[in-house]
Amino acid sequence: MRTVLVADDHPMFREALVGTLKSLDDQVDVLESGTFGEAVERIASVMDIDLILLDLRMPGMNGVKGVRSLRTRRPDVPVAVISALADSFVMRECFDAGAVGYIPKSLSRDAIVSAISTILDGGSYTPSE
Repeated sequence: MRTVLVADDHPMFREALVGTLKSLDDQVDVLESGTFGEAVERIASVMDIDLILLDLRMPGMNGVKGVRSLRTRRPDVPVAVISALADSFVMRECFDAGAVGYIPKSLSRDAIVSAISTILDGGSYTPSE
């Protein structure tokens, strides 16, 4: 069983992403948080997390510092950013902070599934744009 934490403050997008993750296969368990504080609580209380999908703009977090904070707290768990921002400078900052992927929310569902699958299989993801 793989466990993915989806940290995004937009309930509709979070629900869509949860549904997408569950469609990968029935062996994916999804945890949710709507604030950075909730994400920190989840990673402190759940040891078996395989991936954190983190929105850059959410309550309690200041962009790339959130990536760095999660990587410091749980260096064993990969963090992939999923964001509406598609700026190459921000992407570079996220990778410098320890992210293993940067997934723009503007990608198609199939592209998001492919990116997440790649990361769960141990790879990294950078959009081609």
